[in-house]
Amino acid sequence: GASPPAGDTTVSAMGNRAYTTGSSSTEVHEYVRALSPKFGFQYLERLSGGRVVKSCLCRYKRQGKVILMVYPKQETNATEGQEESRIAPILRELEEINRKINLLTHPGVISNKLIHNSKQALYFARQYFAFNLYDRFHHRPFFSATDKHWVAYQLLQATLQLHNSGICHGGIKCENILVTTWNWLFLTDMSFFKPTYLPADNPSTYNYYFDAEKQRTTQPCYLAPERFYDSKEGAPLDANLTPAMDLFSVGCCLAEIFLDGNVIFDYSQMLRYRQDDYSPLDSLKKIQNPNVRRLIQSMVQLDPSKRLTAEQYLGEKPVDGPIKDVIDSVFPSYFKDLYDLLKMLLDPSFAEPDRKIKYLHDKMQTIFNLISGKANNHQKKGTNVSEGNLDQKLASSASVAAEGNLDDVLYPVVSSTIESLESFVAIIGRSVEQAEQSHDSENHALAKGNKGGG
Repeated sequence: GASPPAGDTTVSAMGNRAYTTGSSSTEVHEYVRALSPKFGFQYLERLSGGRVVKSCLCRYKRQGKVILMVYPKQETNATEGQEESRIAPILRELEEINRKINLLTHPGVISNKLIHNSKQALYFARQYFAFNLYDRFHHRPFFSATDKHWVAYQLLQATLQLHNSGICHGGIKCENILVTTWNWLFLTDMSFFKPTYLPADNPSTYNYYFDAEKQRTTQPCYLAPERFYDSKEGAPLDANLTPAMDLFSVGCCLAEIFLDGNVIFDYSQMLRYRQDDYSPLDSLKKIQNPNVRRLIQSMVQLDPSKRLTAEQYLGEKPVDGPIKDVIDSVFPSYFKDLYDLLKMLLDPSFAEPDRKIKYLHDKMQTIFNLISGKANNHQKKGTNVSEGNLDQKLASSASVAAEGNLDDVLYPVVSSTIESLESFVAIIGRSVEQAEQSHDSENHALAKGNKGGG
């Protein structure tokens, strides 16, 4: 395994405490094997990345899959007491994060849980997801234009949930954004154990902490330019992460979403950008929607004081100037209500697919009303959107999408398909009712049979 740069330290994301990072040449499967069988983890495969934290996929108690992360303790001559003092800030940070975060208040965030603290390593675990955002770019069905807006909105929501709790992520990138099979997004793997600031003239520090995703041809850089400093000047005294740093990283991820996986900064370009010797505008011009371009440009501004907050980018806090129209165009007004409706599906009571279908069936009219409110206005004005097929309507809307107003694309299409969708939902509703009746009948027959056999 790689060793950290000599004399390097990690600075807490939530305070000014500094501590060194452990390193180990031991492979992750050896750490899993060292765990007592009582923990129930069966090693499946090593995951990419992870010089500081080693990650692997495991099966938990012969049931579902989980991600197990190992933070090796230092292989030095330090006494046990010295080592525990070094590890203590990490554990305090994680405890503070987990105290604040839960699915009820943070439906877009998944935190890591400490499961074991051994003499060799710290062991963390979190739920397994089908895709991270980078993987999702390369799997069918590919994101539609609407999907991209919806995913971008969710990423900002997850960022806002962290910032409202006084937590800065510090390492937002597409590999740390998890996506379910139904396109719900979670932000994970807060980088509180990594340095806030890095020397611009020592790439080994950056490579060790932030350049672990070797499956990519072009290695992206998501770190805000103000996180780099010249060694001659020294690192800034204030070691805290800021929301503006996270918003820059979010802007890089949004660019990747709308550029279908292409990036706007690599490490060398970021260092040039910080010197005002490079511009991402040529890459951003490939995004057809001009309002999306303007939104991303605002997030990746060189001056952090000019970046807005996540709340402002979501349109939940007033903002002045042309950026207001940009935000209103990129994120339709119903996204907030739709988010609040769909986050209910995260409740454990919806673990069974039939319950999800029943909930959506019951809420479908509400969802239709949310999305189609403006479509009804189109019809009242005499716009006939009921003729022709959906593909033709979408094709004719392409020019409108290029002008940047997502509402004008979505509402006529949604309005024209509500009747067929309602018919489909009615069929689903009848199927759910039949399934419930059949289930009740089976239970009744089973109960009767048990009485008879007693």
